[in-house]
Amino acid sequence: MGDIQFEQVERILPGETKEVLVRFLSRQPIDEYMDIGRKWWIHEGPIKIGEAKITGIEFPKTE
Repeated sequence: MGDIQFEQVERILPGETKEVLVRFLSRQPIDEYMDIGRKWWIHEGPIKIGEAKITGIEFPKTE
């Protein structure tokens, strides 16, 4: 569904908090869920590996 881009680190360890960029790779019907302040979970397959909060939204530049 997408990927998470870390700046200056390879991974985030349990208990750490980092700001990251999440990029959705395909158009998913998720617009209604993309609100600043919304909390959501990060999964690898069926396993929940983290929690996140939306702090900003950027759209790709169109040419």
